[in-house]
Order: sequence, then C-alpha cells, then structure tokens
Amino acid sequence: MRPLRIELEGLFAYRERAVLDLTDVDYFSLEGPTGSGKSSLIDAMILALYGKVPRLGGSSVAPAISAGAERARVSFVFEAGDRSYTATRQLERTSSGGARATEARLQRGDEVMASGASDVTPAIVDLLRLDFDDFTRTVVLPQGDFARFLTATPKERQELLRDLLGLEVYREMASVARSRDQVARSEAASAAERLGSLPEVTEEAIDQAKERLAAIGELARSVPGQESAIAEAAEAVVEARRAHTTLLDAESRLSRLNAPERLDELATLLADSDEAVEAAEALVEGLTGRYEDLRSASAERASLEELDRIERLHERRTVLEEELRSHDLESMAKALADAEQHVASLVSELSAARAELDGFRTKHAAHALAGSLEPGDDCPVCGRTVESLASPVEIGELERAESRVEKVEQSLADARNQVAKLGSAKASAETAVEKLEESLSGVLVELEGAPSRESIDALRLSAKKSIEEMAGLERSIEAARKELTRHEKTRSGFAEEQRSLGRTLMKARDEVADLKPPIAESEDVLIQWKELISWKTEKLAELVPLVSTAATEIDEKESAADLLRSRLAASLASLGIALEGSASAAVARAEEQARQAVEKLESTKDEAAALRQRVDEKTREADMAAALARHLRSDGFERWMMAGAIADLVSGANSILAQLSQDAYSLHSDEDGSFDIVDHRNADEIRPISTLSGGETFLVSLALALSLAETLSAGSGSTLDAIILDEGFGTLDEESLDIVATVLESLTESGLMVGIITHVRALASRAPVRFQVTKGPGGSKVAQLT
Repeated sequence: MRPLRIELEGLFAYRERAVLDLTDVDYFSLEGPTGSGKSSLIDAMILALYGKVPRLGGSSVAPAISAGAERARVSFVFEAGDRSYTATRQLERTSSGGARATEARLQRGDEVMASGASDVTPAIVDLLRLDFDDFTRTVVLPQGDFARFLTATPKERQELLRDLLGLEVYREMASVARSRDQVARSEAASAAERLGSLPEVTEEAIDQAKERLAAIGELARSVPGQESAIAEAAEAVVEARRAHTTLLDAESRLSRLNAPERLDELATLLADSDEAVEAAEALVEGLTGRYEDLRSASAERASLEELDRIERLHERRTVLEEELRSHDLESMAKALADAEQHVASLVSELSAARAELDGFRTKHAAHALAGSLEPGDDCPVCGRTVESLASPVEIGELERAESRVEKVEQSLADARNQVAKLGSAKASAETAVEKLEESLSGVLVELEGAPSRESIDALRLSAKKSIEEMAGLERSIEAARKELTRHEKTRSGFAEEQRSLGRTLMKARDEVADLKPPIAESEDVLIQWKELISWKTEKLAELVPLVSTAATEIDEKESAADLLRSRLAASLASLGIALEGSASAAVARAEEQARQAVEKLESTKDEAAALRQRVDEKTREADMAAALARHLRSDGFERWMMAGAIADLVSGANSILAQLSQDAYSLHSDEDGSFDIVDHRNADEIRPISTLSGGETFLVSLALALSLAETLSAGSGSTLDAIILDEGFGTLDEESLDIVATVLESLTESGLMVGIITHVRALASRAPVRFQVTKGPGGSKVAQLT
C-alpha cells in the first residue's frame, strides 16, 4: 500500500479542508510544533481505511470531530497492486454526544467497490491483506516501542512483545480454556442430575408395549375394509332415502299443480280492448291531420310578430322621409355662395383702401421733412438746394383713410366667419342627409314584398283566429291521446296477464319436467292447461304405491348398516380404543400413541445411556481444558512462544541492521530475552545495549520494527511499500540525527516510501519533500515547502 493523497475536514484541529498530496513522493517529512496537528494527518489516513483512530483506543470516534463542528470528512487515495483506490468516510455527531458514520465508500476510479461502514472495512482488509492492528504495526512503525523493548526488564519486555506481536490471543485462549473447564463441569453435573431423574426402563416393559402396538397395527389394516363396507351400507341407506324423498317431492309438486283463474274470459277482454285502441287511434289521427293542415297554412302567412315588425318598418320609413325633407341643401348652398361673393368684394375694397392710405402716408412723410427745411437748404433726399416749400397735407385726410381700412378689415373678418359657419352647417346637413338616405334604403329593402301598411290589420286578425283554432285542436289531440293511452294500458294489462298465464304454465311444466309431462300440440294456453291437469291426476295415482315401497326399503338397509358398525366398535373396545370420530382416525391415533409409548421407553433407555456417556465426555473435556489453561499461563507456553518470536525477530532485524549499519552491528539475545549489541568493527565485541548512542539505538529499534513489519506482511500475504515514523526525534544529538537521516534516505533506494513526523527541523530538512503544519485560531493547516 502506497499513500497518494490525504484530504480531511472537521477532524481534530483541521476545522477547514486540508490536503496532503504525496503523489510521486518517495521520502517526505511532516514538520511543525508539538500539538500543531502532524499526527492527525496519519489518523485521517487510518480513519478513512478502517473507521478507527488508534490514539482514541479504536472505539469511539466522536472526539475526532473538531470542536464546534457537526461532522468530519476524510478521503484517502492510495495505490495497491499498481491500481489506484479511494477510501472515503464521513462522521456526524449524534444527539447523545456520540458519532455515527453517514458515508463510507471504497472506489476504484468511478467504480464503487463497497459502500457502507460494514462493507468498506472488510473490503479494505481483503485488498491490503492487513487488519487494523497489523496496519498500525507495519505502515506506522512502532520503533519507539522497540527502543523501550531493548532496555526493559524481562517482565516489561514480555508485555511489550505481547502487544507488538499480537500474542494476546494466547491469553484469550487460556481464558477460553478456563471458561470451557467451568462450562464442561457444569454440563457434566446437569447431565448427571438429569440421569438421576429418569425412570428405570426394563426390556419386558418395552416388549409389552411393542406387542400392543402390533395388535393395533393388525386392527388398523382391517379397519379400512370394515369402514368401506359400513360406508357402502350407509350410502345404500342414503340412496334409499334419496329415492323416497324424490318420490315424496314428485307427489308434493303434482299436488301443488292447479289451473289459474280467469282463464276462459281473458280472450274476450283482450278483443274488446283491441277495438277500443283502434277507435282511439283513428280519432287521434283525424285531429292531428286537421292540426297539420292549419299549421301549414299558418306557415305560409306572416306571423303576428312578423306583422308587428313590418308595421314598425313602415312607421320608420315615414319618419326618415320627413327628416330628409327638413334639410334644404340648395338654400344652404346659395347662402354660402352669396357669403363667399361678399368676401371677394370686401377683399377688393380693402385693397383699394390700403392703396389710398399708402398714398396719404407718403405725402404726409414728405411734408414732415419739408417742415424742417428753409429755402436755400440742401435737400437730404436729392441733395439739391431747396428753392420753395409746398403747402402741407391735411392730417384729417390721413386719419379718414386709416379709419376706412380698419372698417373694411373688420367687415372682411366678419364675412369670412360667416362663410365658415355656413360651410360647417352645410357639411353637417350633407352628412345627416347621407345617413338618413342610407337608413331609408335599408328600410325599403326590408319592405320589398312585404304587405302594405293598410293590409296589416286584416292579416293580424286572420293570424289570431288561426292560432286560436290550432290551440283548440291541440287540446283535443291531447285529450284523445290520453284516452288512447288509457285503452293501450288496459290492453297491455290483459296482454301481460295472458303472458303471465303462459309463463305460469311454463313454470308449472318446468317444476314437473323430470316427470315428463305431455308435449302440448295446441298454442292455446287454456287447452295446454287442461291437458296438464289431466296428466297430473293420472300421475298421482301411479306414485302412491311407490312411496310406500321406498319407506320399507329404508328400514331394511338401516338395520344392515347398524350391524356392521356394532361389529367394528366391539373390535376397537377389545383393545381399549374409544371410537371418537372415524374408526380409522381413532385406530391411527391409538397406533401413534402406542408407537410413541414404545419410542418413549426406548428413548428414555437411550437417553440414560447417552447421559452416562455425556457425563464421562464432559468430565474428560473439563480435565483437558483445565490442563490447557495451566499450560497457557504467561510463565509457560507464552514465554516459550515469545522466546521463539524473539529469535525470529532478532534474525530478521540483524539482516536489516547489517544493511542499515553497513555490517557494523548485530543484535544478540540470550535465553532470558536480554539483548546485547555485537560491534563488528571492534573485533565483534559484545557490549550492553545501554552503551548505544541515540543514533545507534534508533538503527537497532528501526531494524526490529522493520523486521516485525515484514514478518506481519509476509504472514498476511501483503507487501511493505511504505513506512511512516511518528516518533519524537528531539532526544537525538546532531551526529545521531545525521545517522538517522542517512538511514532513512537509504530505505527509499529499496523502493520503500518513507515518511517522518517530527518537530526537529534539522531532520525534516533532509527530506526532499517537506510539508509544514501550522496551527492558528482557525485550526491547523498543511502546506508544502519549496
């Protein structure tokens, strides 16, 4: 498994969305202050895969949701077997303060491989071949536990190794063995108690029960034949009773067969009603013909409404013609022409008055200029010397000319107003005449072919008479039709009575059809009824002796059936079998009870034998479980297992340590599990673990951790593609840090992806890809350093 991308939001200190992109990364570091949220990124990866957080104990995940947030979401993209996968989970708080998974999904590209927490986790385990515990021991290396493991006491070392190797299962096995010891002893005691409560069963009692079962079985084989004979006898009784009942029924049905009343008079009543219907129909037909003639004649004349409309049209014509005569367009045209002529004469008069006024104004201007000159002055107009002055113009002439112009202008304006008024009046009159002529034309069109105004009164009187006559005929027709309906109803009643007699005859014949009444040759209902009554009398005489014979036969067959039943009851009583219901059922129940009695005796005998055997088996099982519990004590089998595990672990670690230290060191373990270091560069000197420097201790613990990871991976069929070290490197000196950095760099050469989580910048800076984790008021953030 190789991580590619971790995305989280609402998890621990990461309130907002954060992304750790590890695509194409072989060696990276997560650096930042203690408590900034570095380890939370690895928690997000494990939560996405397994739905658990290691440092929360792997149980409740509610504390992982950021404070104040309602949900947390993680998404982890990883590579397994050259394929890319995405694991996604979302947690939401519950009202009780816990948390539940509202989304869980495993995808390969767009294909959803598993959905739901209960399906995703098993799919992850199947894909990675690592469960939650193995993953946290192989990918997230526990080398810090091994650092403590190297210097621990034997008891502490045994506890640490149990956790590292997952040997807790043997303690659980010991607990299960002790529990099985108790359960087996309890079951042995219960079996013994049950054995003591069982009754003693002898072979003689079983033989007697089997003999009774055999006797009942023999009776059971004969009962069907006896029951069959009884059933046949009972069926014969039933058949005799059925024949007797059939004869009694036939006798009863024939006795109820009687002719109906009014059979003779019904034909006369029908003939009389037919004549009455024909007479009523003829009356209705005659009245209806007269009515249709009147209606046809009325259709050819104008109706009262039409006559009223024509009369209104004549009145409208008169009004329109009078209005047309009231408009004298010729007089209006002559008055307009005279007014226009007067305007033309005033225009000529105004032109002459204005010309006269202009002449007076010119003279008056010359005299005004001369009034300022003296003889001998130069003229300002022509420049000549003025020799003499003309006599002045009278001012009164100028005023009279101006007054005349004003009067003519006023007269012209009044004349033009008059022309306008006359023209407007003439136009209005022409419009009105046009409309009146159009209306009159429409009225004349409607009056074409209509009666004259003088003939309307006579036509109206004739129409009224015709209407009154038609109304009288309608009343007569209605009365005639009611009378016809009454006669038809009477005839229908007689016809229905006749049909009813026919139906009654058919019903009577149907009731005795099985007795084969004679077939009627006549269609007359009366004749058919007489023939049927005559046949009835003859048939009754034949049935009386047959009924008596059938009653005697019933008694004989009932006696035979009773004899068969008493014989069967005696056979059952001899074996103590009560006859309840059918004999077969009673014998079957008795046979089953006898069989159960035999089986119960045999079962009790077998159960006693089985209980004796169970007491022996459970006692042996309890002894074996107690012995296994003793062997699995921590100072026994577990110590032996751990000794072997330490040997395998040291062997694998020495192979890795030889590569990491360039054959400088190897581990040595004695029988009690204590460790020494072999210094191959110093003549294979064996020295205590406590003499190792910080960097050397790191190499040894890393080798042990990698050995454990490879062992667990190989055991599960997985491959180790990535390791993440989440440990405090702050206790290492500068030389040790350099050794650690060099070793981690060398691990990537073998194809491993290596990640370290540290707040030691000197170590983090050696990684080619570095991520800085910071924490502020808004939560933690992660960013790649360039």
